[in-house]
Amino acid sequence: MKRIVFAAVAMALVAFSAQADDEVAKWRVGGGAAFSDFEDDDGIIDDNQVGFALFGGYQFNKWIGVEGGYLNTGDLEGRIGIGSEQQKLELSYRGFHIAGVVYAPIGGDDIDLFAKLGFFDFDADLSSNGSIDSSGHQDGAMAGAGASIGIAEQFGIRAEAQWFDTDSSDFWTVILGLEYQF
Repeated sequence: MKRIVFAAVAMALVAFSAQADDEVAKWRVGGGAAFSDFEDDDGIIDDNQVGFALFGGYQFNKWIGVEGGYLNTGDLEGRIGIGSEQQKLELSYRGFHIAGVVYAPIGGDDIDLFAKLGFFDFDADLSSNGSIDSSGHQDGAMAGAGASIGIAEQFGIRAEAQWFDTDSSDFWTVILGLEYQF
C-alpha cells in the first residue's frame, strides 16, 4: 500500500509538471532545526529531541510542487528495566522523504501556506547503554503543513509540521528554518 501511495504521488507530479508556469516556477532549498516528538506504543521511548532537516524542491506553478528532504532526529531516549537492571535506550532516525506539495499563496509573493503528502524511507538505530543493538528500516506515508514567509527577495523563513506513519509509534517533527528561492 505504501508503495502505491508513493507511485500515485509521483505520477501526479509528472502530470502537473507539464503545466509549469515560467513566471511562478522556482526552486526552493533550505534547512533548519527539527524538533522531534516520538512515543512508541509501549511507552518505553517517549522523548523530544532536536535534530536537523534539509530540503529541496521545485514549484511548478503557484499551486503545485514537489519536494524531497533529509531528516536526522538526533537520539531519542528512553529507559527499560527496574532499579540497577535499568538500561538507557537511544533511538535515532535518519533518512529521506519525497512529497507532492500544494501551495496556497496569500499576501502576494510574501507568504506561502503549503501542505504535502508523500513517502519516507528512514534508517533506524536502537542502542542500549551506548552500543548499537539493532539497525532497521522504516518507511511509510508522511504528511506535512506549514508556511514560508519572505524576508528578502529570494530568502524566506519556513515553519512546518510533519507527521510520519511509523510502525507502533507516534512520530511528529516541527521544523523551523530558512529557505532560498531561485
